[in-house]
Amino acid sequence: MSTFTCPFCAEDISTAAVVCKHCGAQSINGEWSRPGVFVADAFELRSVARWRRRVFWLAVLVVLVGLGLVVRKGYVDADKSTKCYVDAVKIGSTPDC
Repeated sequence: MSTFTCPFCAEDISTAAVVCKHCGAQSINGEWSRPGVFVADAFELRSVARWRRRVFWLAVLVVLVGLGLVVRKGYVDADKSTKCYVDAVKIGSTPDC
């Protein structure tokens, strides 16, 4: 069995190894990455963070649009009831709104 020296911990490991048993360094397509830093995991964490950010801003947008519709509906209803009250006073009857 042939061995070589790990580029990070200087221990001897098998040439067939993809992970150093001493420090945890990984070999991906023949290139060794630092122990504890996994390229796939870093990419996955970035994509998860991006997804969470997008969901957060979508939720903020939905809330703002919903509040806008509620406020607009309140103004429309207030205008209708005010108009009804003014019309009833002009006629001389009680408002039936």
